[in-house]
Amino acid sequence: MVRLKYNNVMNSCLKKSLILLAVLIITPVPAFAQGEICAVYFTGVGCPHCARTDPVLLGEALTTHDEVVVIEYEIYQQQVNSQFLYFYDQTYGSGLGVPLLIFGPDESLVGDIPILGALEGSLASRKDAGNPCPLLDGQAEFGEMNISAIPGLPNIWTNGRILMRIGAGTIPSDILRNFLTADNPAEAALDAEEAGIIVENITASPVPLSGSQITFEQAVRLNNAWVFQCRGCPELADVVEPDGGTDHIGNGTQTDGFIIPTVGSSTLILVFAFLFIALAVFYALRKRRHRICLSLPSRQ
Repeated sequence: MVRLKYNNVMNSCLKKSLILLAVLIITPVPAFAQGEICAVYFTGVGCPHCARTDPVLLGEALTTHDEVVVIEYEIYQQQVNSQFLYFYDQTYGSGLGVPLLIFGPDESLVGDIPILGALEGSLASRKDAGNPCPLLDGQAEFGEMNISAIPGLPNIWTNGRILMRIGAGTIPSDILRNFLTADNPAEAALDAEEAGIIVENITASPVPLSGSQITFEQAVRLNNAWVFQCRGCPELADVVEPDGGTDHIGNGTQTDGFIIPTVGSSTLILVFAFLFIALAVFYALRKRRHRICLSLPSRQ
């Protein structure tokens, strides 16, 4: 009798364990890790110091740290974003230079050398606890913040994906966040369409950085207000109808590498340097010729 009761208890425990294991296996794991590290980054296409930090922070770091989210404000091409550099300095004491990486109040890195030197250590120190997004109206966890309320024309980068505001319009934050965090962005596109969002498949285009650009493979436009692009998600083309045009975001040509150099600030610097040297040589030769003329004896 005791042995029979023992077997019943063991069978019950075994069934519960199998059910729990099945739930763990079936339940999808989101592509986005808990404890997200969120930061705001100010940069400018054409800034030579930004040309050193852009590909490292927005390219290399995001491929090795899938828990990192970067809210980027480009202020040279998107001049509407420049005002927020001042507002962030007023809120977080972050300074007015670019490149600028903000983690929180009095936790900022300004300039290419400080950012490149401290980036890995700053991310490593926040890996366990994460870091809330430093917003103008206060800090908020990425999973809770109102993405649609972020002012200006920001780009939100994470784990081979980018969400780009291109115009006015409000889309529920949960839908926007789902494109960045869902294990399969195609499911996010279907959820958006079910919620009444116009989702159009468009041509993916490189996103310009300072001195380089980052390429993507798939892109969709959401209500003419946001554009989502990603690498490694070809499923998007299977669930979203194309818009029938050749609309695209950014400039450049798709290549196999996702960080590619462009003709930008570095080339302009070389051109101006060459012109400066040429003018300096011309002036020196002219000055020397003038001295020679003065030294020659005058005819009587």
